[in-house]
Amino acid sequence: MMSVAQRIGLDIGAAPNAEARIRAAADAGARLVRLSFPLGDRSYADEAFLAEARRTVDSARGARLRVLGVLDGRLTVAPDGAGTLTDEGPSALAAAWTDEMAGNAGRLVDALAGIVSAWEIEPAPNRVVESERRIAPARWAAILETVGARVRAADPEASIVAGGLVSDDRVDGVSYLGQAAEAGGWSSGDLPFDAIGIVLRIAPEGGGSESVVKSLISERAQRLWSAAGALLGEDRIDGLWVTSVAWDAVKAGESAQARNLWTACDSLTADPLIRSVIWSGLVDEGSASGLFASADLSPDARRPAWTAFNDFALYAAQIAVAPHLDFDPLELESDGEPDGESDGASDSEPDVAIEPEPDVAIEPEPVVATPAEPAVRRIAFHVPRIAELLEAEGLEAEDLDRALDAVAARYGSRDWLPAGEYTIEIADRPSDHPPDDIAAPSDQPTNQDVLSAFYRAGGGTWSLLAKAGLDLADLVTARSAAYEGPAIAALDNLDPAEADAIARELDGGPGAA
Repeated sequence: MMSVAQRIGLDIGAAPNAEARIRAAADAGARLVRLSFPLGDRSYADEAFLAEARRTVDSARGARLRVLGVLDGRLTVAPDGAGTLTDEGPSALAAAWTDEMAGNAGRLVDALAGIVSAWEIEPAPNRVVESERRIAPARWAAILETVGARVRAADPEASIVAGGLVSDDRVDGVSYLGQAAEAGGWSSGDLPFDAIGIVLRIAPEGGGSESVVKSLISERAQRLWSAAGALLGEDRIDGLWVTSVAWDAVKAGESAQARNLWTACDSLTADPLIRSVIWSGLVDEGSASGLFASADLSPDARRPAWTAFNDFALYAAQIAVAPHLDFDPLELESDGEPDGESDGASDSEPDVAIEPEPDVAIEPEPVVATPAEPAVRRIAFHVPRIAELLEAEGLEAEDLDRALDAVAARYGSRDWLPAGEYTIEIADRPSDHPPDDIAAPSDQPTNQDVLSAFYRAGGGTWSLLAKAGLDLADLVTARSAAYEGPAIAALDNLDPAEADAIARELDGGPGAA
């Protein structure tokens, strides 16, 4: 089970020469990158092409990034299928195109075996262009079957993602998936893929509010998953990959784009069935959806969405239930193999092979009736939301809103409060004054009070906390403890206006530093 931080990624475009974008993705906080491999002017995937691909993926691994590789029509000399893929009927040209794609995909996967986590086969096959499907469902099923077999043969450990299927204001992918499943005979026999992908393009104008966007994208993901389970059996599919989600900064506005980025990452990663959430993309390509408005990747070109992505990555890194549950991308699972990869490299030393321990003779233990515990167990867990925790304490609906307001008043948020130890106090009955037996809150601010004050004063970022020189991790690990750091006014790195803004935020809590 991967942590939230390890499940968020960025689409960085095409290899080769993607090293600068890889560094920028890592700086933004991504732990996963989506990367495509177009042939360009080449007639096939020759040795030079494969060497360039290898260098790009090695750069990503050097930056501690997992890779989702894209296998699509750009691996052929006719990227659009030469007009052969919109019809269902037999076509020798369509078969030849599919075989060409499969041959180049097989060579690419073989060259990158063990260092690419997953491969996405033919994204957005149901994208509507001039009222026509780009790829007929039967054609897509044939592509998955042919290319998927090549991927399995070249790298059996890599995950195969079908799609993603477009879900927007015109299509949701459900009907298309059903037609492809029927054409491919997927209801019986082995599937040519492991997981289903989805491309979310919901509410392009911004959606109006966080709650609306959250509801829309969660419903679309659940709709596709329910359809896939009914068609194929949920136990046969390894979840959903959100291989692309984005909003255009021109159509939605930069503020809505940033808000929706956070909302998408937060709500989708809360669903354990969703294996990854990839924002498209790092820079503008065909739309204004990039975290950068310019390809030069300078700080001045960063959109507010960059800050939102970076803040969510920082937040996600802090919300592990316990350190031993915040699995590394290469952490061993119950089968003894790395999750999604087979190179065995550690996160801290990605290029160093670890020698096996020498065999040691051990006296046999007496045979016992109870079976041995597995050396490593797969652990699944759910981090409950604030409302769930309060409901579990027996709060009725009429008290729940007041309790959530109390959480917000004391800790600064009722929407994304991380896991930790917290206390709130509310009256047993609605009243303007709490009963006498409820103790007044302490004048001493807690670490959470300080965290919330810095976050709000920083405009929804951790920039002032970093400038002040305070350690976010230290404060997070003891949220409910009294703040014992230097007084805000004594933090020399802050200018007076910044210190005053933080003090004003603290005045809204139980005390001021």
